[in-house]
Amino acid sequence: MSRLTSLAVHGLNRPEHLAWATTGPGAELLAWALEEGLVGQVGFSSHGANDLIEAALASGRFTFCSLHLHLFDPTRLPLARTALAEGLGVLAISPADKGGRLYDPPAELQADCAPFHPLELAYRFLLDQGISTLSLGAEQPGDLAWAAALAGPSPADRGCGPSSPTGPWLTTAHHSALARLAAAGRTRLGAERCGQCRACLPCPNGVPIPELLRLRNLAVGHGMTAFAGERYNLIGRAGHWWEEANAEACRRCGACLPRCPLALPIPELLADTHRHLAAAPRRRLWG
Repeated sequence: MSRLTSLAVHGLNRPEHLAWATTGPGAELLAWALEEGLVGQVGFSSHGANDLIEAALASGRFTFCSLHLHLFDPTRLPLARTALAEGLGVLAISPADKGGRLYDPPAELQADCAPFHPLELAYRFLLDQGISTLSLGAEQPGDLAWAAALAGPSPADRGCGPSSPTGPWLTTAHHSALARLAAAGRTRLGAERCGQCRACLPCPNGVPIPELLRLRNLAVGHGMTAFAGERYNLIGRAGHWWEEANAEACRRCGACLPRCPLALPIPELLADTHRHLAAAPRRRLWG
């Protein structure tokens, strides 16, 4: 009899998806597969809201999860730490591509990360956080060189063993590069940098303010305009897999303004985001 080591329910993005997998017909199917020995363990992936992911982790139905965890978007890292602490495996979804097209970094980003490649810093950052698995998305054999390079030499050989305050994956030089990267972004953005605290939510018009201003942070702060524009122009065209409202949905009601601890002119920054990132729709590779 054939047996799958791991079975993941892909895309628990909405409450109804979670209900299907934990209390509905999906739960019965998954329980049957486990009882029959057809699968070794059941997990899930999610592009949904943090509270939905938290509910999935708390359900006790899953032993691993796949989440969007990125150097330039650490929003879900607390959820990942919770999962890891409870013994669940955690896979980072697309840290190279969805994490910022880091395999093809702009000149500003390369300079900000020097002497390391941005992709190396991104991988090492996630591994240092304890993330158990990274997806690489290799298109050619040479792309696997990143994985081979990270696999050796051992942490002890690098002089930064588990007892080191810098951790096994990040040396002092890596930490310094990450600090320079953050400082460069703060300098270029100045007082317009969104701190991603999410205090501006909920928006009465459903504008995903933190996510839109995160894209602006990347474009202005690190020259990542190609990536930010690609993600921005996917809004409203990917169903429940991505945001559904862009900055045009802002009605300048001002509800977000008193909530922002940095006193950011949020409506103006949203308009600027749309002005610089919006482009004519292009056909997607699917759908």
